[in-house]
Amino acid sequence: MVVSLSTESTTCCCIYEFYGYCFAWGCCPLEGASCCDDHYSCCPHDYPICNVRRGTCSKSRNNQLEISATKRILATPTKLKRN
Repeated sequence: MVVSLSTESTTCCCIYEFYGYCFAWGCCPLEGASCCDDHYSCCPHDYPICNVRRGTCSKSRNNQLEISATKRILATPTKLKRN
């Protein structure tokens, strides 16, 4: 599951899931990012393939052109305004 924050340029993903419930979220400063399976990094939408072992992102599998994956930061809860 991917959740976007109120800022359009951020993508958040679950970093700790237990029995289908997410207990911690990590966010990347990228709009429409792909969350990597390491629960630590993410890739921009135009380089959506994560190579967790190498810490890189590519446009497609077996593509030699790679960029560095972006690290997620721990999401912090915000207060909800009640009417």
